[in-house]
Amino acid sequence: MSLLIALTPRDVDVLAFLHSQGVATFDQLCRGYFHSDASCRMRLSKLVRAGYIESVPISSGVRAVPSRMRELRAQIRQSGSEFQKMRVYRVGPRLLRSRNSRRPLLGEPIFWQHQLGLGEILPAVKSILPQGGVLLSDTQLRQEC
Repeated sequence: MSLLIALTPRDVDVLAFLHSQGVATFDQLCRGYFHSDASCRMRLSKLVRAGYIESVPISSGVRAVPSRMRELRAQIRQSGSEFQKMRVYRVGPRLLRSRNSRRPLLGEPIFWQHQLGLGEILPAVKSILPQGGVLLSDTQLRQEC
């Protein structure tokens, strides 16, 4: 975590997204914040090396699948190598230290399936909202109440 980088406005947006959603895939971050896979890969790599985000193998979330879902857990373990190579991104140690806080609960492996699914659905929902429509996350809803 020795790399020091100046955060760009886009970096701040990516960090805010990860903090609010808990976890995101490379593809989700690329689609939402970058113009190309190459620029996304380079910037995420710098953010990881600087400790602002961390890249975690998605297969590590398998341990968090509840025992009542044994069949799903078995299917995940038997899946091909492409799945085993996939990684997810979440808030890193430098950001947690700077906010003097714990990792958002949604960044824990038990919530990954839910949050990654929402990450796929949200862009479609936003695209059909009427002009001026509002879409709030759970955290934003709690703040409004």
